[in-house]
Amino acid sequence: GEREGGVGRCAPADLGPHAEAVRLHAPHLNGYDPRYLRMRARRAVVFFPKDPSSALELQTLEQVACHFIHDRLSFLWIDTRFKPEWKRWLALEYGQRAPEQPLAVVFGASGAKAACFSPRTDATFACSAQAEGGSPGVSVTGVSPAGPIRERCCRWLEGVLEGTTPLRETQEDLPAMT
Repeated sequence: GEREGGVGRCAPADLGPHAEAVRLHAPHLNGYDPRYLRMRARRAVVFFPKDPSSALELQTLEQVACHFIHDRLSFLWIDTRFKPEWKRWLALEYGQRAPEQPLAVVFGASGAKAACFSPRTDATFACSAQAEGGSPGVSVTGVSPAGPIRERCCRWLEGVLEGTTPLRETQEDLPAMT
């Protein structure tokens, strides 16, 4: 059905083999559609799950989305194994500053500005990659709906909404999605 200002879900064939798992475990996440980037007064949060077939990881992302259900955010997902052009974009845009593939990227209108979050760091990579209580590359083990990654991602998004986590100009053009 239609959701969020007339933008509907993409067909599962467009999203890859894990679309049904996402629909089941994370119903507040929509498949990526560039129309979300053109919505007025709304930011798009794109999740890049490491394993989109993992119920536990998807439930974690769902809890993050539900935490912000009343905010002007659209929550989307992309499987970089199925859409390798996004994996290349992430590597070009954040590769030098990110210890691993980001879990989430929040985009401003039109995708011209963005900030990213990785499970290994609280910092926005456009600013620095200093991990909480340590150095870049400190691993956080265990992804669970009540775990530290969910809490840190929520704090990061709160910073984006409050303006304390800045969005920076993107250096690379976003991949075209058909």
